[in-house]
Amino acid sequence: MKNTIETREACNQREPATMNTGDLRENFLMRIIAPVDHKYSTVKVTKKEGEIVTLGSLENSNHRAINKLLVASVIETCPLQMGMTEWKQGGVWNSMPAYTDDGKEVYFYFKVPERQPVWHLMGECQESRHIWMQNEQAVIPPRSSINAGAGTSGYTFICGMAGENLDYGDMGLCAITELK
Repeated sequence: MKNTIETREACNQREPATMNTGDLRENFLMRIIAPVDHKYSTVKVTKKEGEIVTLGSLENSNHRAINKLLVASVIETCPLQMGMTEWKQGGVWNSMPAYTDDGKEVYFYFKVPERQPVWHLMGECQESRHIWMQNEQAVIPPRSSINAGAGTSGYTFICGMAGENLDYGDMGLCAITELK
């Protein structure tokens, strides 16, 4: 089977508020069906070589380990960064409170048990939207979207980001009480 490249057009940050669930899935959800050709890869960073940050708490259901792999604090990198989040026992939320930034992010969910989907939250704080994610699916949220999610069981995801933001200093938090 030949790999093909799918081109996605950007939308403005207000457009997702007008979309129904089917439109959101059609525009932002990706199925990963073929392995990536690694013949051009020149950098390999293992979890042991990465920077591990433990965040959240069991009491708030967001206890997790963020494995920073391709980030400036680990390796000299271009404006492409990547990390992997794994759950500690009892954690279900990935990034709560939700946050916004101007990055161009993609979330790839895996180790999602069958019939235990992940609820990916996107859109604006006061006008949120969601997509239910299954194993080995990815989502490209619209620019300036909130980013958060919760699973009905443990799961893992990789977040890849491209852009000029290399230190995450411009992230805006969206308090849980602001979500609508």
